[in-house]
This record gives sequence, C-alpha cells and structure tokens, in this order.
Amino acid sequence: MLDWLIIGGGLHGTTIHGALTRVDSGFTIRVVDPFDTPCYSWFKRTDACAMRMMRSPAAHTALEDFTGLMRFARNEGYDLGQHTTPPYARPSTELFNRYLQTATTSHRLASDWLRGWAIDLRREDDAWTVSLDEGKTVRSRAVVLCVGRGHSHAADDQGLERPSWARTPSIVHVFDPGFDRARLERSRRPVIIGGGTTALHLALHLGNASRPCTVVTRHPLRCAQFDSDPCYIGPKCMRGFIETTDPEERRRMIDAARNPGTVPPDLLAHVRDAERETAIRVTVDTVERVEGAREGDSASLSLVGRDTTFDADQVCVATGFADSVPAATLLARAAASVHPDRCARYDSRGIPVPGKTLEWLPGLYLSGILAEQELGPSAPNIIGAQNAAKRLTSAICGRVRPIPSAWRRYASIR
Repeated sequence: MLDWLIIGGGLHGTTIHGALTRVDSGFTIRVVDPFDTPCYSWFKRTDACAMRMMRSPAAHTALEDFTGLMRFARNEGYDLGQHTTPPYARPSTELFNRYLQTATTSHRLASDWLRGWAIDLRREDDAWTVSLDEGKTVRSRAVVLCVGRGHSHAADDQGLERPSWARTPSIVHVFDPGFDRARLERSRRPVIIGGGTTALHLALHLGNASRPCTVVTRHPLRCAQFDSDPCYIGPKCMRGFIETTDPEERRRMIDAARNPGTVPPDLLAHVRDAERETAIRVTVDTVERVEGAREGDSASLSLVGRDTTFDADQVCVATGFADSVPAATLLARAAASVHPDRCARYDSRGIPVPGKTLEWLPGLYLSGILAEQELGPSAPNIIGAQNAAKRLTSAICGRVRPIPSAWRRYASIR
C-alpha cells in the first residue's frame, strides 16, 4: 500500500510530489497521470497559443526555491533583458518551460510515475482504492487530487468553453487535443474568437501586415496585471479570508478578486502596436452563427448587430475552459464511499470545502481550483501549487499555517 497517491501530474501534482519527498524521502508515492511526462498539458497549451511571456513573477515556480528560476537563467546564459519583463521579472515562456523541464526531470519522479486515468475513487478499510483505466487498481493511505478544469477521461469532453455555433469539426479550439497550429499559420484569413491572454498571444503570432489576423471578442480588451488580486497571495488579504468561516462569503471574495478575460499591460501594448501596423484587427461583437463551415471551405461568420459578414478560411476558438467542477464524478464517488456521518461539504458552485490542511474527506486532500475555498483566488495558479504544498507539508510537520509565507519560514522541511 502507498503512503501517498497524487492524481494529476501537472504543475500542482509535481510541486506537491517534490514537497512530500523532501519532508520524508521514505514515503512511498505514485503520481498518476494520463501522459508519459510531467506537466504535459502545460507545455502543450503554452505552445499551442505561442505564449511569449509568463503572467506570473519569476519567483512563482514549481519548486519551493523562489530564486531558482533566476539562478537557472544566469547559469544557462539567458539574456535577462530579453527573457524577463517588468514588473516582478516575469520570465519568457521559453525560459520558464526550460526551467520547469529541468526541475521535473528527476529519477525519483520518473520512478514514481504511473500512467493512467483515475476513473473511480472509493474509501475502503481506512484507505483509498483508486481504479484506473485498463483495469489497474491502486491502494493508498492518502490521496491528493490535483486536477484542473481540463480534466476529463472522454476524448470529446475536455471541459472547454465552446460557443454552440462552434461545435463543428471545421472550427477548432486552441486547447483541443488535436489542435494544429501550423494549419492556422498557413491560413490567409485567420480569425480568433476570444479576448484573453491565450487569444491575443496566438493573434500576435499569426498576424502580419500582409496577412492580418482578426480577433473577435465580446467585450473591449480589458487590462489587469494579474488574473486575480495579488493581495490574496500574502497575509494582507488572506488573513481576512481565513477568518471568514462562511463558504458563501468566501465565494463572494474569490469572485470579486478574480480578473477573468483580462490581459497584462505589456501584452495589451503589443496588441495595440500590431493594430496600428494592421497586423491585427480587433472586432468587439458576439458571433451569432457560422455559415459554410465545412472542412476545407471558407467560413462566413455573421456578427450580432452588424449588417455585414466577413470571411475566414480558418477559425480558432480561444475562450478557455468552462466554469465547471473538475473531476466532479471522482468527487461524488469519493463522498458516497465515506460513512454518512462524515458529510462532504460544498459551496454553492459545487466546489468542495476542505479543512485547513486541505483534507476534504479522511485522507483525501485537494489542490488547485478544488482547494480555492481554503487557498483563496490564487489557488489554481502556480503560486497556488506552492501554497497547497505548504499546507500539506506544514501539517505533516505538525504545524499548520494557513497564511502563506516564504518556504524557509513555513515548516521544518528535513
């Protein structure tokens, strides 16, 4: 029987794996993930939209060492003038991903890796039984669920936000498993649906003066440095959040702190420059329907409130993920397997309400968006992975500290 099973091998799962091994190298751990390599989805998605710069600071990495990325950059000879941008020395995606690959390439993680999908999760005899696809079963004393909104075993259901008119094979979503960016790069009249960071990074990559890229967004481009209020990363706002015990009041605080569909100032400036150079055209409107959207044919999009249409030979939806609960089926089966006296708590959105150690059910811990009722608005982000690992390791070391602080002051990691 394992000591720990981590479901999900992305940024959160690999961060927590590293933290647990540093607490006790004798822990028996497995990381179950549908892909062969750590953080596969992260690398694939940042490549799909040709992301240039990270939105998060250089200190926010998949390790507890806040200075590790900058030290790596200097050791590898990166030009920090080209590969970081203010504020907070935000790294280029190239630099961040190189560092992440190095940080997650270890013999221990490779030996603990278990490829598969978790399709069932049940509490049996004071331990968890996790059923994987292809008939595999794993038993563990504790489980950490580290999945994001894109978690789905069904190939045709990736949790993507996709307008009803775009559910046709000829219109792709940038995060579709089979997305081919080269096809967009060959198009003569590309159209991107969406106004957030993913859409604009992709538009900047595709557009030029001789072949402009059209961006259709439901609202004017909105600017915010981060996708949630950074006040909640540290004690200034988290103290009040933790002191609030009502899950619905916490829910209101989370929603008020989030900045969905926004872009950082430097990215917006690049887009405005591209507009002046006619490399990008931004149209504020809502697509009502698509006509002629057959494989290989040009598509004519009719825009609400306009009398004209414009043609596109390739249409790509870049509207992110639907506002759904990740791994909802696993959560429901886990809760149903626990004695009724240990009632699972949820907020009004269906997000679990875990305890201070991130334990939701006996021996079942949460990270990412599933832990936002404890970790606050930044829970799904890279810093959220760090803070989830802090909660778990500090609990193991016998000292739970809900307010985030620097790793070296957080718990005695031996």
